[in-house]
Amino acid sequence: MRRVACLSCLALLGAWNAAVADIVKKTPAHVTADSTPLPLQGRAVREYLWVDVYRIGVYFPDDVALRSLLKAPADVAVRIEILTDRLPEEPPEEWAAVFRDHLSGVLSAGLMQEFARLERGDVLWFVHDESGNSTITVNRDEFAVATGYGLVRGMLRLWLGPDPVSPPLREELIEDIRDE
Repeated sequence: MRRVACLSCLALLGAWNAAVADIVKKTPAHVTADSTPLPLQGRAVREYLWVDVYRIGVYFPDDVALRSLLKAPADVAVRIEILTDRLPEEPPEEWAAVFRDHLSGVLSAGLMQEFARLERGDVLWFVHDESGNSTITVNRDEFAVATGYGLVRGMLRLWLGPDPVSPPLREELIEDIRDE
């Protein structure tokens, strides 16, 4: 009986290590935003009801403190790769609220429609750069531009703020940022 339990633990540990290796392998190590190189600072997978929903990577300069990202404008990029074909028709309400608050009605409504078409392998980028604008890109196509840092800051608060959409995701991201 102990042998079966030990073998089961080893199998689970192996699967976990493979999942971590998959996150590392498929998340770019750095990106460039408006000619500013941004290294990957944290990465994690959002899981909901035992389904891997998306892989997130957060990029910002080495000289920027994590806590300052939620306050002052900074060059930052957030990469979201969809990992499932079972997304709901609409974005989570927390995402929708950020879109409504920082995009025009037309762009917000268009983004809601675009969300319904997302499928496994699609990639969204939320980027704020030195131009002062925040850009949403869907599969390499620029989808929307918002003036200021509010859009990206709002999205970052969903994952890294004091009341995140997923506390385990927040902890994984913060732990990864501290380790690097």
